[in-house]
Amino acid sequence: MWYSTINSRAFGRWIASHAAILLGSFCGEDSLKAAEDYLDRSERVNGWKTRKAFESFYDDKRASVVEILEAGHQIALGTVVSSMGHIVTKASEFGEALEVRDHTGKRFVPSSIRVDASNDLAVIQIDGAEWQPLSWASPSKVDMGMWVISPHEDETQIRVGVISTLPREVTRKPGALGIKFSRFFRRQPSIPEDETSQGLRGARIDEVVDGSAADQAGLKAGDRITRVNDRDVEASGDVIEAIQKYEAGEVITLTFQRGEESLVAKATLGFFDATFPDADLNITLSGDISKRRTGFQEILQHDMPLPPKAMGGPLMNLQGELVGINISRFDRVATLALPLKLVQDFLEMDPDFPSLP
Repeated sequence: MWYSTINSRAFGRWIASHAAILLGSFCGEDSLKAAEDYLDRSERVNGWKTRKAFESFYDDKRASVVEILEAGHQIALGTVVSSMGHIVTKASEFGEALEVRDHTGKRFVPSSIRVDASNDLAVIQIDGAEWQPLSWASPSKVDMGMWVISPHEDETQIRVGVISTLPREVTRKPGALGIKFSRFFRRQPSIPEDETSQGLRGARIDEVVDGSAADQAGLKAGDRITRVNDRDVEASGDVIEAIQKYEAGEVITLTFQRGEESLVAKATLGFFDATFPDADLNITLSGDISKRRTGFQEILQHDMPLPPKAMGGPLMNLQGELVGINISRFDRVATLALPLKLVQDFLEMDPDFPSLP
């Protein structure tokens, strides 16, 4: 929650605007121009000519990809995994007003939804849908460096990339309240006599992030937090330590002082990176990223530039077989996908789920 107040967003814009100058000074202008002219943009990894060459692998798979809609707007993609209308998608993007739109434009209302919060995965069932599921690849066919393809946010387009790391766990970051302290203390510093005489105590908030959990709960700069759930707190370090025990989406109760008044508020913690995008320069430079980027038992990482709205879509090999489900746009160079074993384990928890294709 607390971090240096360096304006990393402004610094990121400066780096981006001066990149050519910086590279030119190190490499020489002739070398830089040669690099730019070496390969036409259309022929680069996700240039239109390259994508065109790979489109044939995806053409007959379009009907197995659907759009997930919230209040009429696309928020994610979904992957058809059974002929009985089962779809897997990213869970943390949607709320109550959920619809599914297939490749023909027809809309459906889910008959049931199950969620695996541990991996941000959801299974949606549509009664009466007759879609063709994707074939599943053998896990042994997934290797670092292999070519993969996925649909873009517009499911009629594709992107091309490679598996870039070995499978690994991504531990989950704690939830974020969205407050900043001017200074970090593990113990309550001495309070000036004039404040002590007024009965002031607790960790004083210096700033509340707009739109954050704290903002929505009604906290303001100058408030002093004295209790987080059942734990008394006196210093900023106490508050940080207390909140780090909870994850995004969990509700905490805050007791705080505002002047002479003691108040209580409930706050639903947000995702850390979405609350504090300026805390990590790499995130600042990344553009749109997923709200939930961490907390997966195992992931496949690839380098396709997919937007958050493409999460829930299939990760496929060049045979058009399913090798994973895209689950998080992590940063400007990485997208994370759940391997099939995790997806399969969750699907098979439902006794009514048919045999996998």
